[in-house]
Amino acid sequence: AHRVSLHHIMAATSGDAQSLKDSGNALFKAKEYLKAAAAYTQALKLDPENAVLYSNRCAALTKLNKINKALEDADRVISLKPDWEKGYWRKGEALEEAKRVPEALKVYQAGLKLVPGSKELSSKVRQLDPTLGAKQQQPTQEQQQQQQKPLRTGRGLPEPRKFKTEQEGVVYEDLGSEEVAQFAEEHLSHVAEEIREHGTQWIPLIHFLPGPGSKESDESQHHVRGAGAFDNPETLQAFVAYLRTSAEKSEALAVIALVPKPALGYPQTWMKAKWPCGGQDGVFVQLESRAGLCRVWWIPVEGRSIGTPITIDAEEFGILPRLIKA
Repeated sequence: AHRVSLHHIMAATSGDAQSLKDSGNALFKAKEYLKAAAAYTQALKLDPENAVLYSNRCAALTKLNKINKALEDADRVISLKPDWEKGYWRKGEALEEAKRVPEALKVYQAGLKLVPGSKELSSKVRQLDPTLGAKQQQPTQEQQQQQQKPLRTGRGLPEPRKFKTEQEGVVYEDLGSEEVAQFAEEHLSHVAEEIREHGTQWIPLIHFLPGPGSKESDESQHHVRGAGAFDNPETLQAFVAYLRTSAEKSEALAVIALVPKPALGYPQTWMKAKWPCGGQDGVFVQLESRAGLCRVWWIPVEGRSIGTPITIDAEEFGILPRLIKA
């Protein structure tokens, strides 16, 4: 990774705001978020009415989980450029990071009224409000037929090794593809962090592994929050239609859904007679790949402690229909 030293920032202080902004951007790209925020702060001393600098600093502060400061910067962006979508985007993302999703949705909706042509804000509204997505994007007949197809369990592919619960998170191997295994392991480590911090009180997350021919350049579109998506059959149908469109645009090689049990109003597959995991709380993990593999695991959760994950039947207990076209 490219790194820029703090000395580089301080040396640029005697220069112009643009140099400091460029330094901050390089630091942000290198994931040096604290140093990036410092660079943008120095630049703002030279150009205090620059909405782009506030926007960039807001992004860095959000990464640092300094939500109140990030929201202040986002509000400053909006006051300086009320017709610029980025201010609403930044504020909404900060609120999402703080798990304040209903507030984030209101911000995206307010921004969309002022910038009605914004694809980014429209996408965010659809992500966070599946019922609106149903009105805007009814599933096609082909999508409805696809939704009725049973999940395939990838017979003939290597069986995964058992999960292990370790201090660094939940990991597993052997999913028929090294790339898919790494993708799954990365996001499972994130779900382990969510459980340790919030138990099962968090929003469902769906992540896509984009293919080499992906038409979706916005990285955020590969990571979808499903607030309210599993409330009932109608919201789930709209959400599935949206996810299938996202999978097609990104030419997804794999998709993983991380869904805590309390977020599942529908389908409640644990109510089936053959459910093998008892009545404890937990998280569903569903992974599918373009190669035809589909796995479902149940991660038992007690408080904020992670139990040993259990492989369950994908056709019987899967929570989503197939999203990737074979």
